[in-house]
Amino acid sequence: MNIAFMGVKAGKSAVSYNLLAISTMAAVKYNLDVSVMQSNYDMNRIENAFMPVSSMICMKEDFAYYKRQGIDEMIDGIIMRREGDLYEEALVKVNNTTLSYLPSTSETSSCVYERECEKVVDTLSSIIRKGNRITFVDCGVGKSVIDKNFLEKSDLIVVNLEQDNQPITKEMSEDRSFMEKCVFVVGRYDSDSRYNLRTIKSKYRIDGKSICAIPYNISFKDSVLEGRLVDFINRNIDCEIYDDNYEFISGVDFATRMVLRKAGCNV
Repeated sequence: MNIAFMGVKAGKSAVSYNLLAISTMAAVKYNLDVSVMQSNYDMNRIENAFMPVSSMICMKEDFAYYKRQGIDEMIDGIIMRREGDLYEEALVKVNNTTLSYLPSTSETSSCVYERECEKVVDTLSSIIRKGNRITFVDCGVGKSVIDKNFLEKSDLIVVNLEQDNQPITKEMSEDRSFMEKCVFVVGRYDSDSRYNLRTIKSKYRIDGKSICAIPYNISFKDSVLEGRLVDFINRNIDCEIYDDNYEFISGVDFATRMVLRKAGCNV
């Protein structure tokens, strides 16, 4: 099963942060077999959230320059018609969890990466979708060929919104078949904004069961940047109502259940 995450405006919709929070909660709290990956080209690699900074420095030379792994390895395998489960073989398991990640491309040029992907994109997305796990795919703003392919073939689309006067484009809101395939997450949420959940729901006729918010939390952001996301979720998953992280954890848990139930999971 593929659950694709996308944003409307580049760099403003907290796509990667929301995906990381929800996928990690799905693995840690609900013990689901989960994987995460990036289809879009981004120098900020999504898997860094699971590797402490010291580990990334040590791995950089071995991983990035000499050995093609992750999505690059899958592309090579498809082109060379290699046998076996290319997706499972390319995944890296996060220790002591049911969560894995597909290392992002080590290509230094988006043009080269996207050109390689275009050769195998249909096969690539089909292989990943047929896996026995729930795969959360970061599609950025969904502009490239590979991003569009994953969005089209996904079982569910999570549209990540920011709080402004037009969080959803007119073209998107008028495409009812697209809207029915989506749930909506407002990241870095501020309940004091005029552009709150109630306003967005009313303006775009979104079912209340298909939209939620994840509040901003600096400790979560720091844990992602430092590669200690799983540790942060584990330490705070049962935090009390008076804890500084309670509102954030509750928001992530609610969003996780909304996404998984919409995708057909029993949680």
